[in-house]
Amino acid sequence: METVRIALGANWWDVKAKLTVGAQRASEELSAEYLKEDESVEEIMARIPSSVKLEMNRAMVMKSTVAWSYGDITTEVFENEVPADDYEIVLKRCNELYGSVPLVSAEESSPRT
Repeated sequence: METVRIALGANWWDVKAKLTVGAQRASEELSAEYLKEDESVEEIMARIPSSVKLEMNRAMVMKSTVAWSYGDITTEVFENEVPADDYEIVLKRCNELYGSVPLVSAEESSPRT
Protein backbone atom coordinates (compact mmCIF):
# COMPACT_ATOMS: atom_id res chain seq x y z
CA MET A 1 0.00 0.00 0.00
CA GLU A 2 1.16 3.51 -0.78
CA THR A 3 2.39 5.56 2.17
CA VAL A 4 2.86 9.24 2.88
CA ARG A 5 5.86 10.49 4.84
CA ILE A 6 5.11 13.42 7.11
CA ALA A 7 8.20 15.49 7.87
CA LEU A 8 8.35 16.63 11.50
CA GLY A 9 11.58 18.57 11.77
CA ALA A 10 14.18 16.03 12.88
CA ASN A 11 11.49 13.32 13.04
CA TRP A 12 9.20 11.71 10.47
CA TRP A 13 5.98 9.65 10.49
CA ASP A 14 4.73 7.40 7.66
CA VAL A 15 1.00 6.74 7.32
CA LYS A 16 -1.02 4.79 4.81
CA ALA A 17 -2.17 7.01 1.95
CA LYS A 18 -5.73 5.66 2.18
CA LEU A 19 -7.92 4.79 5.12
CA THR A 20 -8.04 1.04 5.58
CA VAL A 21 -10.92 -1.10 6.78
CA GLY A 22 -8.96 -1.97 9.93
CA ALA A 23 -8.29 1.66 10.82
CA GLN A 24 -11.90 2.61 10.24
CA ARG A 25 -13.15 -0.41 12.20
CA ALA A 26 -10.89 0.41 15.18
CA SER A 27 -12.44 3.85 15.34
CA GLU A 28 -16.01 2.61 14.82
CA GLU A 29 -15.74 -0.06 17.53
CA LEU A 30 -15.13 2.66 20.10
CA SER A 31 -18.34 4.46 19.08
CA ALA A 32 -20.58 1.40 18.68
CA GLU A 33 -22.52 1.88 21.91
CA TYR A 34 -23.57 5.38 20.81
CA LEU A 35 -24.97 4.34 17.42
CA LYS A 36 -28.71 4.30 16.88
CA GLU A 37 -30.64 3.72 13.70
CA ASP A 38 -32.34 6.61 11.97
CA GLU A 39 -29.93 9.22 13.33
CA SER A 40 -27.73 11.51 11.34
CA VAL A 41 -23.97 11.46 11.75
CA GLU A 42 -24.23 14.88 13.39
CA GLU A 43 -26.69 13.59 16.00
CA ILE A 44 -24.51 10.58 16.76
CA MET A 45 -21.32 12.64 17.01
CA ALA A 46 -23.01 15.15 19.32
CA ARG A 47 -23.79 12.33 21.74
CA ILE A 48 -20.32 10.75 21.77
CA PRO A 49 -18.20 12.07 24.65
CA SER A 50 -15.01 13.94 23.75
CA SER A 51 -12.92 11.32 25.53
CA VAL A 52 -14.31 8.63 23.20
CA LYS A 53 -13.75 10.83 20.14
CA LEU A 54 -10.16 11.31 21.30
CA GLU A 55 -9.66 7.54 21.50
CA MET A 56 -11.28 7.13 18.07
CA ASN A 57 -8.74 9.56 16.60
CA ARG A 58 -5.84 7.82 18.29
CA ALA A 59 -7.00 4.37 17.19
CA MET A 60 -7.34 5.44 13.59
CA VAL A 61 -3.98 7.22 13.50
CA MET A 62 -2.18 4.30 15.17
CA LYS A 63 -3.78 1.75 12.78
CA SER A 64 -2.74 3.98 9.86
CA THR A 65 0.86 4.32 11.02
CA VAL A 66 3.37 2.31 8.99
CA ALA A 67 6.63 3.62 10.47
CA TRP A 68 7.99 6.54 12.47
CA SER A 69 11.31 7.80 13.76
CA TYR A 70 10.47 7.40 17.46
CA GLY A 71 11.19 3.66 17.74
CA ASP A 72 8.79 0.72 17.71
CA ILE A 73 5.18 1.47 16.84
CA THR A 74 3.62 0.82 20.24
CA THR A 75 1.20 2.59 22.53
CA GLU A 76 4.00 3.00 25.06
CA VAL A 77 6.23 4.80 22.54
CA PHE A 78 3.27 6.86 21.35
CA GLU A 79 2.42 8.01 24.86
CA ASN A 80 5.98 8.55 26.12
CA GLU A 81 8.07 9.56 23.10
CA VAL A 82 5.85 11.32 20.54
CA PRO A 83 5.73 15.09 21.05
CA ALA A 84 2.18 16.48 21.18
CA ASP A 85 3.05 18.97 18.42
CA ASP A 86 4.12 16.13 16.10
CA TYR A 87 0.91 14.21 16.78
CA GLU A 88 -1.12 17.35 16.01
CA ILE A 89 0.59 17.66 12.61
CA VAL A 90 -0.01 13.97 11.82
CA LEU A 91 -3.64 14.20 12.90
CA LYS A 92 -4.21 17.19 10.61
CA ARG A 93 -2.51 15.37 7.70
CA CYS A 94 -4.68 12.29 8.29
CA ASN A 95 -7.71 14.58 8.14
CA GLU A 96 -6.55 15.78 4.74
CA LEU A 97 -5.92 12.24 3.51
CA TYR A 98 -8.95 10.46 4.94
CA GLY A 99 -11.49 13.22 5.48
CA SER A 100 -12.60 11.66 8.77
CA VAL A 101 -10.39 13.12 11.51
CA PRO A 102 -10.12 15.00 13.72
CA LEU A 103 -13.28 14.09 15.56
CA VAL A 104 -12.07 16.46 18.25
CA SER A 105 -9.52 19.22 17.94
CA ALA A 106 -5.88 18.31 17.69
CA GLU A 107 -5.25 19.99 21.05
CA GLU A 108 -7.76 17.65 22.72
CA SER A 109 -6.14 14.66 21.00
CA SER A 110 -2.66 15.29 22.37
CA PRO A 111 -0.95 12.06 23.44
CA ARG A 112 -0.20 13.75 26.76
CA THR A 113 -3.87 14.28 27.69
